[in-house]
Amino acid sequence: MESGFSKAYTSLSMKFLNVGDHLYWFLNVSFVFNVVHASSVESCFGHRDKAMEEVRMCLKTLESVLKGKKFFGGDTIGLLDIQQDSGLDFLTADECPVLIKCCEEFVDCNVVKRHLPPTHKLIAFLKNWLSGEEVKVFGTWAIPFSRGVELALRLKGVPYEYIEEDIYKNKSPLLLKYNPVHKKVPVLLHNEKPIAESLVILEYIEETWKNNPILPQDSYEKAMTRFWAKFIGDKCWTAIRKPEWSPESEREKAMEEACECLKALESALNGNKLYGGHTIGLVDIAANFTGFWLSIVQEATGRELLSAHKFPLLFNWSHCGIVQECLLPQRQGIIHLQSSCCSTLNKQPMCPSILNKQ
Repeated sequence: MESGFSKAYTSLSMKFLNVGDHLYWFLNVSFVFNVVHASSVESCFGHRDKAMEEVRMCLKTLESVLKGKKFFGGDTIGLLDIQQDSGLDFLTADECPVLIKCCEEFVDCNVVKRHLPPTHKLIAFLKNWLSGEEVKVFGTWAIPFSRGVELALRLKGVPYEYIEEDIYKNKSPLLLKYNPVHKKVPVLLHNEKPIAESLVILEYIEETWKNNPILPQDSYEKAMTRFWAKFIGDKCWTAIRKPEWSPESEREKAMEEACECLKALESALNGNKLYGGHTIGLVDIAANFTGFWLSIVQEATGRELLSAHKFPLLFNWSHCGIVQECLLPQRQGIIHLQSSCCSTLNKQPMCPSILNKQ
């Protein structure tokens, strides 16, 4: 059991972590933030060396707190370890050997690994956060085009404010102001400059934030990527959802049209795990709805559209971890399906029994 002195000492050390001119930057977002912040200081005030020295002094104090222990909590992770996070690669083992060893042990813990963001994404996020840019997304959570814009921003490490819109019953004055032509989501607002239409927004994001590209460099591959992204937006989204609201007499034809689109998407993978090859690209972002809505359409119609037997590449794509991270809970999608059918078609939900399924 931890002694009263140990608890008090931990509280004192935590207090140290929470105060000081530069220790705020140290908290929660790892030491990578300090490096970015120091670079910013250099460009604005010419004080990078001073900023880096203050960081090093703070780390040396933490080094002394460890006193040869594996973690701040002793042999197990404690409160200080949770507060600290990782990323000491800009220090040498000669300066803080115990602290570096502690961080290596800390980030090697399986529990910690599951909650630490990738370093390259963290660096991108912090750089954009420091830039002070205003980025807002007007969207509807169940609309794949909104999800695609959010996904692209997350891949780029761009912090943004999300504004939910009720596009069926109550469009906000801001949405009508920023997209007066189509009055639809998504809309990206970047430093008070509105951009509408999902593919236009994705291209804007790619050109504005260069890291983690979603378009290939080769001109032909780039043209083909744009072709498939446009094909998905113009044809596939409507075709795949059509069986939901088609009368029973027309549903067979709607299913055939949906299958034709799936065949095209299967061929576009060209043997790859992702449309972007080894990383998520523009087509993967545009096709994000496929993995989500197909299961709902199948649930609602009682008919199989996508299976490992019919479309093995597309089936594996829709079930890969990277794609699954972008998808919504199925039950929320079913509720949205019911709501949109009633709102747009003024008829009873096609299959209310599926709402009872968890």
